[in-house]
Amino acid sequence: MIATVWNRATAEQINACQDGNYTVNGKTCCLCAAGQLLTKECEVNPEDRDCEFCEPGRTYNNKPNSETFCEQCTSCTQPNANLEVKEECTTAKDTACRCKQGYFCLSEPCISCNPCNKCEELGVKNSCTGTKDTVCKERNGNFSKLIPDIASLVGWGDMRNIAMADGFKKTILDNIQQNNPKQAEEQTISLLTEWEEKHGREAARMLMKALLKNNKNSKAQALQGIIRSDRSNKPASATP
Repeated sequence: MIATVWNRATAEQINACQDGNYTVNGKTCCLCAAGQLLTKECEVNPEDRDCEFCEPGRTYNNKPNSETFCEQCTSCTQPNANLEVKEECTTAKDTACRCKQGYFCLSEPCISCNPCNKCEELGVKNSCTGTKDTVCKERNGNFSKLIPDIASLVGWGDMRNIAMADGFKKTILDNIQQNNPKQAEEQTISLLTEWEEKHGREAARMLMKALLKNNKNSKAQALQGIIRSDRSNKPASATP
């Protein structure tokens, strides 16, 4: 009877362990809370073990435990790692590091950060973040140089219809017309610039495809001629 009462009491005490329990030398003891370490095992009941807090800013334990030591806080100041502190170390949580401005890292956790790519004359498509490198705009060949000739060929009406079918917002088209009143060729040049911005290196191919889709076969052939002529006029490499 006495043993039954003792076992029931022990079971109730174990269930009262707020952070769980562990077994050592045949005894069941309550775990220390996150942010603490064990300094003495329990003896009479599960809750009479002794715990102490880790050293703030220097050591931590991030979960309930029966460890007799705390983990060292991570440093974000390693030489050439290009890291800085995002969140300070606490007794229950390790330091969180992040890349300094102008650097990125693809791994988690990050050990060191790499310099963000600089796009120079290409221009930035997507800016560098702490977890992603810069994405540069693609080279668009000679489409930019050919825009005035292409504008004269295609004309505002057809280019406007092509852009609308391609999903351009009406506000973009209206703004182009308002900025270049009664100047159809300038309007077409502006819209072709927007077209190049959207389609990048595929701008010429996508325009050719759109012209053919709209049964503008003669203009598509003429566009192909403009592009071929530009290619054939490129200076040949010097020969020794």
